[in-house]
Amino acid sequence: MFADLLTFIAKSMDLFILIFSRMMGMFFIAPMFSRNNIPATVKVGLSMIMSYVILPFIISETTLQVETLEFVFLIIKEIFTGFCIGLCANVIFNIFSAAGANADIQIGLSMAQMMDASTGEQRTVTGQLFNAFAFLLFFSIDAHHLLIKAIVNSFKLLPINTINLYTDNFISFVIKLYGYIMVASIQLVIPIIIVLFLGNVLLAFMSKVMPQMNVFIVGMPFKIIVGFMIFSFTLSSVKGIILEVFKKMMEYLYLFINLS
Repeated sequence: MFADLLTFIAKSMDLFILIFSRMMGMFFIAPMFSRNNIPATVKVGLSMIMSYVILPFIISETTLQVETLEFVFLIIKEIFTGFCIGLCANVIFNIFSAAGANADIQIGLSMAQMMDASTGEQRTVTGQLFNAFAFLLFFSIDAHHLLIKAIVNSFKLLPINTINLYTDNFISFVIKLYGYIMVASIQLVIPIIIVLFLGNVLLAFMSKVMPQMNVFIVGMPFKIIVGFMIFSFTLSSVKGIILEVFKKMMEYLYLFINLS
């Protein structure tokens, strides 16, 4: 059986390499799969397995007759295609870090950053909390399966060597994507922003009523306690917004694939 597997791949090695290139581009940038704590051998092995699964379904629809140099450029192009699809999902997933950064500005923890070992990036405290909660939800609803399904479907919607970013709608797509990221990141933490704004107004009023009170000493722990209390009280609504973000992520992925 293993010999038959190798024979099947050898007969269509050029197509297998192109499929593998797109899968590699996606797995090394997409959320969850691009994390540093996932070994590169796992990413490569998963890409090879997925490429073999996909190969029989598109082998009859793809004909390749290219020279060696052109084939090298095709490999680079497919890596770029997978990278763009994974990057689209990764950009949307950064909504949670942006939301945490917005919340920490209000809470007063924007300077208290920590290193996220899984990504190698500096994150704020609340941003890391939002990310951890989003990761748990991502796996609990099997959204990673939907992400893999999107890259598999891309071979039907966006066949080999057909990506084209020089379209009239690409700029409007990018503007729409980043507009949604800004709105969703604020929507996640709008209760914290509103309550802490009212808290700042209250502290300003108290400083006028009681001038002897040191507002800076009282205000910092007050905003931290209130901020995390509001986060815990609104956790159920935050869960709904995060699930909606995952839904929008898949919509934007297919929108990008169809756009290209």
